Amino acid sequence: MFASLASRSLRNKGSIIWFSSFNLSRFAHSLPFATVKAEEVSGSQPTEVLNLVQGNWTSSSSWNTIPDPLNGESFIKVAEVNAKEIQVAIITPFNFPLEIPLLQLMGALYMGNKPILKVDSKAKPRMTLFTGSSRVAEKLAVDLSGRIKVEDAGFDWKVLGPDVQQEDYIAWVCDQDAYACSGQKCSAQSMLFIHENWSKSSFLEKLSGLAARRKLDDLTVGPVLTVTTQAMLDHLNKLLKINGSKLLFGGEALQNHSIPAVYGAIKPTAVFVPLEEILEEENYDLVTKEIFGPFQVVTEYKHNQLPLVLKALEKMHAHLTAAVVSNDPLFVQDIIGNSVNGTTYVGLRARTTGAPQNHWFGPAGDPRGAGIGTPEAIKLVWSCHREVIYDVGPVSQNWRTPQPT
Repeated sequence: MFASLASRSLRNKGSIIWFSSFNLSRFAHSLPFATVKAEEVSGSQPTEVLNLVQGNWTSSSSWNTIPDPLNGESFIKVAEVNAKEIQVAIITPFNFPLEIPLLQLMGALYMGNKPILKVDSKAKPRMTLFTGSSRVAEKLAVDLSGRIKVEDAGFDWKVLGPDVQQEDYIAWVCDQDAYACSGQKCSAQSMLFIHENWSKSSFLEKLSGLAARRKLDDLTVGPVLTVTTQAMLDHLNKLLKINGSKLLFGGEALQNHSIPAVYGAIKPTAVFVPLEEILEEENYDLVTKEIFGPFQVVTEYKHNQLPLVLKALEKMHAHLTAAVVSNDPLFVQDIIGNSVNGTTYVGLRARTTGAPQNHWFGPAGDPRGAGIGTPEAIKLVWSCHREVIYDVGPVSQNWRTPQPT
């Protein structure tokens, strides 16, 4: 088994935490958990990501370094591994360490595999689980000749139905879905469709006010790891060139910070684009480009424009997470019956992220689509169908070779 462990380069040898909630004798020879405290990692107290090889945590002669998103200091060293004969691999983001890497690791182990986390590019695994961007997923699918299961990105949508109620609560959920973790979640709300009834309310004003509360001081908005500030602002400017588009709030770089230019730093941003313009062929790919940061597109629809909304939803290429915020059963039936997202939340409290229960969490409509956590997901990703047919006899003592057929 290969895995990874984060440990501080300056660590207290006496500080060892064992699995105390289990039978001690059962784990008498187990390895200790890491003693690192994530909030203490810094340039002066850097972390090394080690590798578990043949039962031992090992260092490496080759490293990559990662700059601190807040000040640019090198604070994490990641080992480069020359792995051989690896059968399965798991490539997942670190921002949800329990939900994604751990659950996929355990799923792989349950099905009898020996997984490696963050496989070396020279290895040739039989199957790879990838969680990350659609662009990288498509490249890996080609590089690995299709031997891949994908939990890729999703341009996740939310539809607010015609029944306007609980404005404060729904505005808060929308703010959390779009801007918590600075929007760096595969389930982040990327596009918000609001019924005309909501446009007549104070909903957008409330959403803007909630977004304005987010500050770098308390990290309710913070560094974006995969998209630079300039790239996000350039994307915004392209959207604003579409007829009828307008900036609702945000759209500015954060000020007075030491975030390196290799990362992104903008205020929570929402841009309005008319529904008819979204569906124009020359606009659709631009509008539905995922920005893995505090950025969302908002549009409005009239009741008789629901077919246009459904058309926009169907055209999206990665059907991951969605939400239908309505207690109107007929409206919900229309949306659910004409959409295919792998995980869809429904009802007045529907959200796109942070759900309170474990569930299937994978993109739909793609045979490469992977799930996480449920028995169905584990079997789909980490095992394959095979059949063994036994025919051991006996053969009749009177058997004679028959005529050919």
